[in-house]
Amino acid sequence: MSQIIINLDDQFASEVYAYTASNHTTFESMTKKLWQDFLSQIKPTQKDDFLSQLENTQGIWQHGDGLVYQQNLRAEWES
Repeated sequence: MSQIIINLDDQFASEVYAYTASNHTTFESMTKKLWQDFLSQIKPTQKDDFLSQLENTQGIWQHGDGLVYQQNLRAEWES
């Protein structure tokens, strides 16, 4: 297990220790949980990479048939 040393000002450290004591936990376990929660929120899963994006963008295309739109754009390039 790795050990990480952080520097906190006295007032902040007192507040953190008071919070952990009132919630019957330790500074270490609270810090570990906070980091686990943070990393789980920012770390996309395989599904989030593609399928969720596909679901979230479904129905936003407002220009009719996509193939016709592409062909019209390409026709502009060839002119």
